[in-house]
Amino acid sequence: MIVIISLTADYLPSSWALFISTRGTESLLIGSLGLFIVLLFLFCPNP
Repeated sequence: MIVIISLTADYLPSSWALFISTRGTESLLIGSLGLFIVLLFLFCPNP
């Protein structure tokens, strides 16, 4: 039973529906990349 039921459902989130980004998700992505770059420049030594 478990094998048959698990084969009928697709567990990949990318195949559930088409992802449409909003302004909030785009700003979250840009903000997290910006924070990563700032922390990278703060904590990496200069050559």
